[in-house]
Amino acid sequence: MILILKFDHFIQKVRYRYHTGRYRKVASRLKPGTVLDIGCGRPCETMPDGAFLRFLGRGTGVDIKPCEGGFDFVQGSLLDLPFESRAFDNVVAMEVLEHVTDPHRAFSEISRVLKDDGRLVVSVPSETWLWEQIWRVWENTFGYMWHETHSGTMHPDEWKKILMQYFVVQSQRRHWHFDLIFQLSKRPSS
Repeated sequence: MILILKFDHFIQKVRYRYHTGRYRKVASRLKPGTVLDIGCGRPCETMPDGAFLRFLGRGTGVDIKPCEGGFDFVQGSLLDLPFESRAFDNVVAMEVLEHVTDPHRAFSEISRVLKDDGRLVVSVPSETWLWEQIWRVWENTFGYMWHETHSGTMHPDEWKKILMQYFVVQSQRRHWHFDLIFQLSKRPSS
């Protein structure tokens, strides 16, 4: 606890840079039009609900928990999105999918609410051996709010394999070595 108190200010600055850096990369992959941010709640203790939507300046957020702030928000589950089919030009899911135990249902729902020519941008942890060690320390110290919440983690190859069942991978890159960012489009109907 003393370690957390002593270094918390520095760690929060790093976390802010980490999140806003990812926001810039994700925003650069969006197309014009409507945006749905899945899991729009607080990314960390010192950032507000809807942080990405505030950064972007537009969009609708959905989260399983109530969220506050000056942005359009609907409470709901990723596994049963409370939106009409083909409602959004862009869907974003940053650091959400590793918390989901039924990724097939999640991707089916995302595909349903995304327009046929829409774009999905996803970021997930790159579950390598190094990430697993860092995460174990992190969730037991500074990242205590996320302790034991990663219930649907996968290796990078597994993420790509499941994503390709529902979407076409247009690009893939890393953020700070520990996140994978995928830009995807809907798979054409058969």
